[in-house]
Amino acid sequence: GNVAAGIVVGKIGTAVVYESELTAALNGRDLHAADKVVPRSHALDLVARWRRHGLKIGFTNGCFDLLHAGHIASLRAARALGDCLVVCLNSDASVRRLKGPGRPLVTEADRAAVLAALACVDAVVVFDEATPAAVLRQLRPHVFAKGGDYSPAGLPERTVLAEWAGEVVLLPYLEGRSTEEARVFIDAYFRAYNRVREFLEGIKIQAREQGYIETLLQRRRYIQDIRSPNRALRLAAERIAINMPVQGSAADIMKLAMIQLQKYLRDERLSSRMILTVHDELVFEVPPAERDRLIEVVPDLMATAYPLDVPLQVDLKLGPNWQDMERVRLVAAQA
Repeated sequence: GNVAAGIVVGKIGTAVVYESELTAALNGRDLHAADKVVPRSHALDLVARWRRHGLKIGFTNGCFDLLHAGHIASLRAARALGDCLVVCLNSDASVRRLKGPGRPLVTEADRAAVLAALACVDAVVVFDEATPAAVLRQLRPHVFAKGGDYSPAGLPERTVLAEWAGEVVLLPYLEGRSTEEARVFIDAYFRAYNRVREFLEGIKIQAREQGYIETLLQRRRYIQDIRSPNRALRLAAERIAINMPVQGSAADIMKLAMIQLQKYLRDERLSSRMILTVHDELVFEVPPAERDRLIEVVPDLMATAYPLDVPLQVDLKLGPNWQDMERVRLVAAQA
């Protein structure tokens, strides 16, 4: 009861609590983001409340597959046209009918979750039809925004908006930013480096067969949901599996380097301190008298922390703080 009451008081005016909101709160998920991905009935309730409070309601739609800078620019521009923005998202089945069997590249659950995480988006509604006309007629927004790569005459939504004198706005198109261009770039990359795709597919097969993936140093990570019948969960597990061999091995090598560096500082009785690690970076606090010595030693120890068949490169920078640093040495261990 208290959880439900807490959800209600966070809303504008008189409101109800939906099952999805309560489930998200009880499971410790981001309520604000979870609350944004809503069924049509919930969207109707949201829009009605916004309308009662005199808010101008904006609306846009699309597949939003491989969200990129062009999408973000359009969404921010659409939000600026009103007080609230509803994004109508094509379902996976709808995208396949529009774009072909190879699309979408990202599932509707993931696409909706990413959109919901954006501050410029107030609600996300998934639709399965060819156009969002039915959702538009239900929500009746004040303004409908669409990317500028469409022509006014080519927008079937224009006649729908005319039914209640809604406004249609074409947004500027950001050149060189489209999902199709991203797909072409990715395909070209894998054609040029075909062994990379083989490696990635091999990792997924290995994860499904073993249930885990190992780093170069044989540290294991067990992958939940790698055999899940739920496509969204399975794809998320595959991404974890793919990241593990490279990112996990990098983390292992970094730990070996840290052990060697700490031993060197202790054995040499130096005042320099290793104070922070950020992913594959180490931050040292170094007295001026020890600076030249560490410039020589640190990159060499890091580059040779673990033997590899390829050179391991270390980039050393120096400065009064982490932000204001300049490169002073670049070292690559011999393969």
